[in-house]
Amino acid sequence: MAVTTRSIENTEIITRFGHFSVPHTQYVFMPKGLYGFETFKEFFYIPLPEYKDLPLYLLHNVQSPAKSFLIFPADPDKIHSLYKQKDLEMVRQFFSIREESLRLGTILCFHAQEKKVSLNLHAPIIFNTEKQMAWQYIFKGKTYPVRHFIKINDA
Repeated sequence: MAVTTRSIENTEIITRFGHFSVPHTQYVFMPKGLYGFETFKEFFYIPLPEYKDLPLYLLHNVQSPAKSFLIFPADPDKIHSLYKQKDLEMVRQFFSIREESLRLGTILCFHAQEKKVSLNLHAPIIFNTEKQMAWQYIFKGKTYPVRHFIKINDA
């Protein structure tokens, strides 16, 4: 059960992932929502404690607190191993985002039967940190897979 309470400076959120005091600087507006969840447009982008050396964020919906998505950040330092530079530049220009304000994240999926974890590289979330806005962008073609499996250290 998710609970959300607000104060002037922070929003208190209780989710299945834990209790968080979230500053309003972590608010993100998604004008078109996520594919399949187009009516959900307001989110908090919350860093989670690392899970088995995997940096994760929670994209937590404000309107429907039970809706949360695990996000793997494609940090600028690591981004080149996931996406081609020309595609990043095209996305940045498409959304008119300054280079220093561009961040990407990919939705993380757990495949219980296969005991694997994958990232959706085909439809990343494009963040404009300067404007606190984000969009889910679907790349054309088959350059980036919907299921990019990653290895998680057993611990």
